[in-house]
Amino acid sequence: MTFEWAPGCPVGRHLPPATITRNRTPAAPFSRDSATWRSRVLLHTPRNWTKPAVFLVEHGDRRYVVKDQSSQPAWYRRTVGSWLLRREAEAFRRLLPVSAVPDFAGWVDKDAFATVWAEATPLSDPSNARPPEAIFRRLSDLFDEMHQHGVAHGDPHPDNILISAQRGPYLVDFAVAQLEGGSFIRRWLYRQALLVDRRKLAKLKRQYAPGLLTERDRASLERPRLHRAIAGMRQALRRRRRRD
Repeated sequence: MTFEWAPGCPVGRHLPPATITRNRTPAAPFSRDSATWRSRVLLHTPRNWTKPAVFLVEHGDRRYVVKDQSSQPAWYRRTVGSWLLRREAEAFRRLLPVSAVPDFAGWVDKDAFATVWAEATPLSDPSNARPPEAIFRRLSDLFDEMHQHGVAHGDPHPDNILISAQRGPYLVDFAVAQLEGGSFIRRWLYRQALLVDRRKLAKLKRQYAPGLLTERDRASLERPRLHRAIAGMRQALRRRRRRD
């Protein structure tokens, strides 16, 4: 795989906090009762009833990824599920200026939204076993750019990072993303998600490009004192069980 990235990639300006709106606009370029929708392909089967299904839809000369919660129980779909879906859509909307995040394409209906398909493969794919260091330089800038737009991903594991030989990394699946602003609890959750992003990015660098680790990365990899204490207790319990 070859990948080149020139410094000077545009960085998004900081945007004021936005609310998680109930307004489901714009509309996707296709509807649920269209021939386009009927020819959809299932990409991911929900692991449980709290997860939406993910479909690939081809419309005209473009491909779209659709998250669809219509199969979830009605009580969940109308309460927590609806809020989570709208939060994820809001994250994609905030990140429209960020080229390394698939574009938000609109709402299919109240239970599903679409994003533009990215021609790329997950970092976890065997074909990406040895990605070039430039990928992780760009990924560091991408995380900074995303945070400047008031979005913390919260779950940037290798399945949610796509690699394109032509365009570099993409970030997808913002199901647990946290948005800047709102109540005290939401602001606290956003700060925690920022820490998760930084720690996960540092882990990826340590695994794939250790030469790129910075002092901030190393600090992110240090577990808090409470975590170290809990880990020590677990290890002691395991040793005792082995002796018993």
